[in-house]
Amino acid sequence: MVLLLVRFVDESTGFLAPASVEDFRADLEIGYATAAAMFVTYGIGGVVGNLAVAASDGHSRKPVTIGGAAFTALALAVLAGATAGWMMLLGTGLIAVGSTMLVHGGEIATTNLLQQSGLDHELERVLARGNLGAVAGDLLAPLVLTATRAAGVEWRWVFSAAAVMVVAYGVGLVFVRFPSPSPAPADGPEDGARPAPIRRQQLVWLLGFGAFVAMPLDEAYLSVVLADAESVRGWSGAEAAALGAAFVAGGLIAFTVLPRFVARVDLATLMVVTGLGMFAVMVVVAVGPGWLVPFAGVAHSTLLGGLWLGEQAAVLRANPGREGRTKLVVEVCEGTSLAAVWLLGLLADSAGVRASLWAYAVLPLGLLAVAGRLRAVR
Repeated sequence: MVLLLVRFVDESTGFLAPASVEDFRADLEIGYATAAAMFVTYGIGGVVGNLAVAASDGHSRKPVTIGGAAFTALALAVLAGATAGWMMLLGTGLIAVGSTMLVHGGEIATTNLLQQSGLDHELERVLARGNLGAVAGDLLAPLVLTATRAAGVEWRWVFSAAAVMVVAYGVGLVFVRFPSPSPAPADGPEDGARPAPIRRQQLVWLLGFGAFVAMPLDEAYLSVVLADAESVRGWSGAEAAALGAAFVAGGLIAFTVLPRFVARVDLATLMVVTGLGMFAVMVVVAVGPGWLVPFAGVAHSTLLGGLWLGEQAAVLRANPGREGRTKLVVEVCEGTSLAAVWLLGLLADSAGVRASLWAYAVLPLGLLAVAGRLRAVR
């Protein structure tokens, strides 16, 4: 199914710019401050993309999904031809707009298709297949960059080839039959006929807080784990890289083994299991023997993958016809977690990486509070 490839396209292309900072600095003659500003443009672009998806509520998701592919291809072309720092920042902002539109438009269309086919119970399994594509993209992109650099291929050609790939995918989407959208009821007082506005729904804000807790436990947490492995445990760079691979392996397990379990249990139960399990695993990562840390890494990412799968499905089901606006609220909450990541970075600078690991270990316990409120709301 072509729509299931949206996350593969997103992950395989989204990795390129952050991994090419040194190339940008050398060719565009920019400093680290300008290069780091790309992450600000990513955030701004993500908000713009979410607004576009929210505006598509009640309409076919085909224009916003194909538009996402177009923006992504344009962004990669801008980056390939960049001659100044502002062009790099424009390209990274556009790629965030495009990838958000592409992924969310495609996933909402997939959800609508399943619901209209009477297959809503298969949503977790189908989303897991798409997430496996994301893992494949995560693996492919660094391999391609490593191979092309070893072969002496200029970075601009890599971005150009990626742009062509996305154009081809966008053309493929043109020929895909998108489902009709679920009817979008007007916002109004909750009187049994008209649902409450998105911004007043406790469920949506709880899903947002769940995303706020989970977001720092992915790449941000892994970066601290790897820093601890090298600076505190004394591991070599190769050993640390192998540890990173263990975290990727957990995602593969989550999206192949857990979908049926996630579909059977309610989200509150899933959050309790994940919160307690991740807390225990992260304590092991902080103080356990070195040989046990890779196994803890696999367990950590398996639990996190299962949680993300449950969150994805719950957000997509929460408000039929208003999926875009629901995602907008949830992702704004998720984005604010960058402040927590920054504070934990300051803690690592002042008290050491190991102190930051302990602070991260407390975060999953926040899922227990979310679970308790979810049970009360539902």
